[in-house]
Amino acid sequence: MTEKIGGLLFPMYAKYILSFDKSFEQFAADLKKEAEIIHNTKN
Repeated sequence: MTEKIGGLLFPMYAKYILSFDKSFEQFAADLKKEAEIIHNTKN
């Protein structure tokens, strides 16, 4: 999973955008957990 943000005005506003690193890490961990649960119930 990657995050890509850009555009013509992005350089002007980049310093005002909060980091989403923790949110993405949590999403990936939760997604992995759910995928493993689904996988284990089908086997």
